[in-house]
Amino acid sequence: MLSRLPAWPLLLSLALGGCCSLEPPPPWAASPPAEAAGTIQARGEAHEAASPEAALAAATRAAAERVALRLAGGAAEPQALERLRARALQTGTTLERFVQGCETHEAWVLISWPEAELQAAAQIAEREARGDARDPERLRRAGRAELAAGRPAEAAQSFRLLTRELPGDADAHLGLAEALRTDLARTGVARAPGATETLTQEARRAYERALELSAPGSPLRPQATQGLADLGAADARRWQARFEELVVRVRSGKRDPREALAALVQAVDPSLGPSERSFLEERALEVMACALVGPLREALPSGARVAVLAPEWPREAAPDPGAARALERLAVSLGAALSAERFAIVATDEVRSRAEAAGLAPPRHGDLADPARRAALAEALDATHFLVLIGGQQATARALEASSGRALSPQARVYHPRGDAWADVGQEGAPIAAEVALLGQRLSARGKLEQDLRVEDGAELRTGDQLQLVVRLPEPAYVYAIWFDSLGKTWLLCPETRKLFPSADPAPNRKRPAGELRVPGHDLFFTLDESLGLESIYVVVSREPLQALDALVADLNGQQDPSGALRRRLEGYAGRVLAVEAGREPAGVVLRGRDVLARQLWFQHVPR
Repeated sequence: MLSRLPAWPLLLSLALGGCCSLEPPPPWAASPPAEAAGTIQARGEAHEAASPEAALAAATRAAAERVALRLAGGAAEPQALERLRARALQTGTTLERFVQGCETHEAWVLISWPEAELQAAAQIAEREARGDARDPERLRRAGRAELAAGRPAEAAQSFRLLTRELPGDADAHLGLAEALRTDLARTGVARAPGATETLTQEARRAYERALELSAPGSPLRPQATQGLADLGAADARRWQARFEELVVRVRSGKRDPREALAALVQAVDPSLGPSERSFLEERALEVMACALVGPLREALPSGARVAVLAPEWPREAAPDPGAARALERLAVSLGAALSAERFAIVATDEVRSRAEAAGLAPPRHGDLADPARRAALAEALDATHFLVLIGGQQATARALEASSGRALSPQARVYHPRGDAWADVGQEGAPIAAEVALLGQRLSARGKLEQDLRVEDGAELRTGDQLQLVVRLPEPAYVYAIWFDSLGKTWLLCPETRKLFPSADPAPNRKRPAGELRVPGHDLFFTLDESLGLESIYVVVSREPLQALDALVADLNGQQDPSGALRRRLEGYAGRVLAVEAGREPAGVVLRGRDVLARQLWFQHVPR
């Protein structure tokens, strides 16, 4: 590694020797480097730098530039030459250095490199200059080295390239999965919205592909099986932590309980197991208790001693056992929440036992209308107030004075978003689903592949970048893609792809089969022009055809908020779409219904 010259000895020597008492450069700064066996040496110099550190850094870069040009022979492309220069900066050893100056500084450095290591780097640069395919074994070694060095994101990129070079290599897919799982396990990493879910899905596919490709007795199989289990456990922990954080925000007053309750219910999916459904139900009950406790805290006087009666349903209602149990747990949560507000709470179980000890029947809400029975209960329970909880599509909590039976205002009420039985949530059929990605490639000035792209929301893309939309469908569906460019113009990319690409799919309006769809085509790409700014793509997946979408796109041209107009139009399709606010769904999902899904992708278009 290249080392820096500490600043303080240099400044001290300048102060002791006089600001401008400049010494002549040493002899090695003028004579050609004398290389030892197995090494390559180069000298660099810099003049008129603002500081000693800047002078040394510039001289070091100059030495690395010299050795890179020497090895490449001037024939390498700029990108390959830059890689070779960066490799030189990483592996060089500083033999000599000298700095002098007053207001500006000059520096000379002499650096040595292992010849074999730089020759290997030069061969890779030469292959890239000729346009040869990537060296798979180099990618494999690089991925393993980066993973061992604690750089899982860089390792994942190396293994991604390796899986493209060797799609049938089980070890390559296992390496990618392990790198992604390690990256996901890092704490304190800022990620774009939805990036964690995307990486988790990619890791799962890589593990499954490794299992598919490995032989029955291969040692890769147990590794992939264990990795897949660990990935699922970590994903479950992240999933639970997200909803735990949601409840914490509700308790602290940073999130509206009704909004949080809707988010929890939307998370209930038919594919969830019993433990996951139970977890969501418990969080929902906590949120419902938070929604009820606010008005009750306002209604109850300070120091109230509150007896919580067993929750009941309206007599005309016939709740299922699951809903009844949920209401009982809600009563427990509500009592605990009120207790935390410094009210004295007589819980439901204690109410029953005290009433029995006093020779009274288990109290019901109707008993509170009778002054004599109400007074007997108040004495037995030592209560100043009663809390009544009535279930149904809405859970209503009322506080009543024990002395008068008067209901206090305000009463608390929370609506369950899906009716009066949690057990039925999510059982009417799975909503439509799809995976959407924007892939591409960046070419050099000579038209050679420079970089593969996977475009995350908010990424910067350059003029000339080539893009391809990839939609993976778990079931047959109709697919529409609408592009909003930086000039405010709207384009229907799919299904009218042939208007832009005559060689694209000749049957654009058909229902797409389950599997992967690429727009404009498997070997076709959209190329970004010179128009700069924010651009976005809406991908709409529907079980039924959406009529007259081409006319809709024409109407959107020239509107101030074309994407908002599109969303409003989608919400009106037969009432099948439910609006979804940002943060409630995976990144980019703006609409989700049983039969329609809309996903937005966006990026910044910058100069080349």
